[in-house]
Amino acid sequence: MTFKKIATRLTMITGAAMLSTVSAFAQPVAADAEVAVSQVKASVIAVDAETHQVVLKGPEGAIFTVHAGPVIKKFDEIKVGDNIVLTQTDAVVVDIAKPEEGQGIGIEIAQAVGTAPENAPPAGEVIDTIRLTGEIVRLDVADGELTLRGPEGRVYNVQTKNDEQKAKLKELKIGELLQVTFQQSIAVAVTR
Repeated sequence: MTFKKIATRLTMITGAAMLSTVSAFAQPVAADAEVAVSQVKASVIAVDAETHQVVLKGPEGAIFTVHAGPVIKKFDEIKVGDNIVLTQTDAVVVDIAKPEEGQGIGIEIAQAVGTAPENAPPAGEVIDTIRLTGEIVRLDVADGELTLRGPEGRVYNVQTKNDEQKAKLKELKIGELLQVTFQQSIAVAVTR
C-alpha cells in the first residue's frame, strides 16, 4: 500500500474523529479473517489550530493536508516535528450470509471511533463495517471468488479467505441475493 493511498483514505475519514485517541471501544477486525495491513510513517510539518489542519510529509517526500474536524480531542498537543504512524487495514470479508427475508439490494455502513486514556499521546482509530446486499452475478467456488451487483448497478468483486467462507459459496447460485460484511480500518498515532 502506498503512502498516497493511505493518505487519501485518511483524508476521507478524518472529519469523523481522527487524531482523537485510540481505545478498546473500537470493534476489532474479526479474529478469523486474514488481514492485509499497511503502515506508513509521516512527519508533521505544519499545524493550523484555527482551521484544524495538519500538514504531513510522507516517507518519499509527498506532502498532504489533513483536516482534523471540530470533534478532535488533544488537537492542541500535536506539534511540528511529531512523527505520525498511519496504519490501514484493507477491506476484509468477515461474514457471508443470505439476507433476511424481504431485504433487498443495499449497502449499510457503520463506523466505530476509538478513544484512549487521557495520558496517551494524540491518536485515533476508525473502523468501518460495511454490509453489502447484492445479486450474485459471478461465482467461482474453486477460487473462493464471487461478484455481486449492488446498489445503482455497481459491481463488487469479493474474495473469500477462510475455509468456512469458501464452504458457504458451494450453497449459492447466480441470481440469488447475498449479504457480505466487510471491515476496514485506519489508525493514526503520534509518536514522540
